Amino acid sequence: MIGKRLKKVRVIKRLTQVVMAEKLSISQANYNRYENNVVEPNIQFMYSFSNIFSVDLHWLLTGKGEMFLAPDSPGYAGILPAHCPSSSPDALSSSLSEIALLKKEVAELEFENKKLNRELLERFRQLLNYQQLHIKPKPDKS
Repeated sequence: MIGKRLKKVRVIKRLTQVVMAEKLSISQANYNRYENNVVEPNIQFMYSFSNIFSVDLHWLLTGKGEMFLAPDSPGYAGILPAHCPSSSPDALSSSLSEIALLKKEVAELEFENKKLNRELLERFRQLLNYQQLHIKPKPDKS
């Protein structure tokens, strides 16, 4: 999740949440919510975070690739890295929306899976109950 990556950058840079928040021009409480995955950061925050701390936006969004931009890379000066699918905030916002939809779908599937497991367990209990009431064990022929 993005919060873990925000915290990882903060710890590596040896900064407090208060300092991070000041650099990002947000409150410490808001930064804390992002870092603890209470609230999903918006695209403007992520873009600012990437620029201010020279963090690869692709890594920030996905956890893949290099964490920090190399000093000689275009992104180091505030331009998105070349391997990022799109450099427009609208396209990144669209990607975040797609990620949110996928997260929702996963949550729905997990809920459905739990529901099916409960139904299966209940049917198994009914079968065991039926077996205990109606099926007599065969006598041992030894």
